[in-house]
Amino acid sequence: MKKNFNELPLALKVKEVSEELQVGKGLVYRLIRSKKLRSIRVGNKYLVPRDALVDFLNRST
Repeated sequence: MKKNFNELPLALKVKEVSEELQVGKGLVYRLIRSKKLRSIRVGNKYLVPRDALVDFLNRST
């Protein structure tokens, strides 16, 4: 995990989110589908804005 959220890219791929949260990609996709983790769909890929990841973590703690 990065030392600071500002070091993360503005939007993260599902793989990057799973690495940061140390969970499987399947769980990240479930969070996206359930609208618990905000995302942007670009073509057939999902991107998670950095602030959406921060919001998710703040709500989860």
